[in-house]
Amino acid sequence: MTNKKTFFALLITAVMCVPFTTSAQVTIGSGRAPSEWSLLDLCTDVQRKALHNARMTTSQRNDLMNNTRPPAEQLAARGLLIFNINAIEINPNEYIGCLEFWNGITWISLCEDRLPETFGQPPIPTAPICPGSIVNLDAAFEIAGSVNTPLPAGVTYQWEISINGTDWTNAGTGLNLATTPAMFSSNNTSIHVRRTAVHTSTSRTHTVSGVVSLHQQTPFPFVPITLGAGANQRTWAPRNVCFTTHNVMPAAERGFTAHTADPGMFFQWGRRTGWSNFNVNGERRYWTAANQWSAGQGTWHPALTGTDTWPAAQNPCPAGWRVPTAADFSTLVNWGTPLVPRVWVNQYQAAAIGLGCQSGMIIGTNTVPVTPFNYQQHLFLPAAGARIANNVDFGSVFSPEPAGHYWSSSPDHTGDHNRAAYFHIDASPTTHLTDNPRELGFSVRCVRD
Repeated sequence: MTNKKTFFALLITAVMCVPFTTSAQVTIGSGRAPSEWSLLDLCTDVQRKALHNARMTTSQRNDLMNNTRPPAEQLAARGLLIFNINAIEINPNEYIGCLEFWNGITWISLCEDRLPETFGQPPIPTAPICPGSIVNLDAAFEIAGSVNTPLPAGVTYQWEISINGTDWTNAGTGLNLATTPAMFSSNNTSIHVRRTAVHTSTSRTHTVSGVVSLHQQTPFPFVPITLGAGANQRTWAPRNVCFTTHNVMPAAERGFTAHTADPGMFFQWGRRTGWSNFNVNGERRYWTAANQWSAGQGTWHPALTGTDTWPAAQNPCPAGWRVPTAADFSTLVNWGTPLVPRVWVNQYQAAAIGLGCQSGMIIGTNTVPVTPFNYQQHLFLPAAGARIANNVDFGSVFSPEPAGHYWSSSPDHTGDHNRAAYFHIDASPTTHLTDNPRELGFSVRCVRD
């Protein structure tokens, strides 16, 4: 009992921080004097016990110290010693631990036959990444100082991807993936990427997870665009109609999308109901008075045939704006003949100039920009697709190729009361005004009253 009391008293004394200088040396586990070079001497002559180091996960270890800390802190922390309880994954979700120490730059493993050190993050592509992009994962691994590690003998590698950073799946098949493209096909805006190293002993370790993200839109200011001259001059809204921003945007922007390239909502001709441009839980939705998507998919209306004028009470444009007439669109293109320069951009070209990954048409120039989108002089019309009506599925999302469809408030130019004029854009040079059935769901781009 006395030995135990003495042991604990000495232990407490040894680990206490005292506010004065001392040269005391301590032996724990024996009554003999400590060795001359020891500050703390753990002796097992009497008690066969051991030092139980701090146990923590890799994440907890990195919270304790990592190479993003100020250099002075990293240097002062040299010598930290911990036992990493999940240092090496030997099977999925099965780990073995290892002693690790901080050398002032990184954590060093003391495990025998350990895998090659891999620091840093996977190389992040600099080219625009859009849905469907192929991300090449065979590049050398990037470490501190822009030095690349070789692929050592006896180790094979497997790229893994994750949507949430927790649940990982192979980016391809097999472990020897010299060239591994990973398709970015998720609807999420980012994908986590890591490389698993597999030693001949089947031990597994992972690189630090990197994130590959879709190119996001630049938040261009809301600036109405005036195009044309004289009788052909019109001032256009810089964004499509979308009621979802009604309560969160500045007053001048309410009722429009949050960003220049957002698709916005779809509208049937002559009606104010805004339909989603994507299926919510597998179904179409409409925007309710409660400022949310409807609980059910609602009723897709038949063509409005009782009038050839878009009813004023059904105007989806915010106050001070209206649905353009065919004559308004004719100031841009005269039934196939462009009157104002315009150019098509695909999703990668759009991403490179701050328009996310949204293909569409820039009006005001006939050259694909190489600098950020000129929001003060050019108009961008997203190729948002449409909702169609047929005998099978009324109001289904339809876009077999990148194309945009923008309603005018004018009737069919031939007098067909079931149809109305609209502005069509796609990658072909035949951007034009044409007609289509009124029950279709198209985008709306407003013009100023």
